[in-house]
Amino acid sequence: NHVTTAKNPADQRVWFDLALRGGRPQTFGGLRSALDRAFASDDPALRDVRAELSAEVNDIEHFLEGDRDLVPRLFDALNGRDEDRADQLRDQLVNRGQQAKKRLSDLEQHVQKLVDSLIGQARARERWAMRLLVGLAVFTLIVGALMALYARRVRAPLAAVTARAKACASGDLAPHPVLASDDELGELATTFEAMVRA
Repeated sequence: NHVTTAKNPADQRVWFDLALRGGRPQTFGGLRSALDRAFASDDPALRDVRAELSAEVNDIEHFLEGDRDLVPRLFDALNGRDEDRADQLRDQLVNRGQQAKKRLSDLEQHVQKLVDSLIGQARARERWAMRLLVGLAVFTLIVGALMALYARRVRAPLAAVTARAKACASGDLAPHPVLASDDELGELATTFEAMVRA
């Protein structure tokens, strides 16, 4: 902004040249790298977002490339002592810088909204996964309890037959009531009692 009032414009030109040749390309390269890291994914939606944001960064950089033509003209006007032309060129550069700054600020806000949206979606998926995990845990507990009850029901007649066989082996041959059951264990108990009575 104060380039037209500087005592030694050549010093200012060195600063401008460094910014145009080194600072800006490095800044925009860093922006692209940050976008690549932030939106690196195999998800097509994220790839599209990264492509859209990278295109906007490229557009802003391309817009600022016009400064490369204005800066030499500004310093030519300063060296030629054409103050009106130098002021006009300075104002154009300041205006372009403000436009680029606004576009970068808008881009930053857009990225922040996208990141907030992605974080919200990730949290929603996390809540859904936790609910699913709790549901599966409850289902597993219910199935385990039902299996334990079923196993107890299945083992009860077998335990009775085993207990009766041990009693017979120890000499207790007194008849006991037969457990009525339509399955193989019931038939085994009936056969075993019949053998004991015989």
